[in-house]
Amino acid sequence: MLKTLLTLGMIGHIICAVTDILITFAKDGKRFNFKLMSDNEKMSEVMANMPLKNPMLSMLLGVLAIFIMIWGYFGVCLYVYPYSKAYASVLFISTVLCMIPITAFHVFCGTAEWYYIRMGKTEESRSAIACSLRWNFGMRSLEIGIPTAM
Repeated sequence: MLKTLLTLGMIGHIICAVTDILITFAKDGKRFNFKLMSDNEKMSEVMANMPLKNPMLSMLLGVLAIFIMIWGYFGVCLYVYPYSKAYASVLFISTVLCMIPITAFHVFCGTAEWYYIRMGKTEESRSAIACSLRWNFGMRSLEIGIPTAM
């Protein structure tokens, strides 16, 4: 059972990496990064060939991947439980509490990119998603428990 849970965790992380690639790289190989958020001309150039389905697939498969990853972390909890019940409890609680904002962050980033493409890659759409992502990065700080628990 432990091997199955850990394997599920690895599969979830691989799927999540693929969804990050979907949302980061356009068909022509251009790469999105957050420095582009300040210049709509450069951002629209990078997103020129980005299909609208990529952010949508990234959101949907990303949520599925995070759900699968959770089982891997629960497997780690089961593994450490015989050695330290306290550590296993902290790991379990931090996994449960941190996966919620991670899922929301994945969806918010995909949604922001989807809206930017859908709204025509204009300055107005860039401004709207920049505002939503600023709020989102504040929420991302709630995930501090992950490195401290692991």
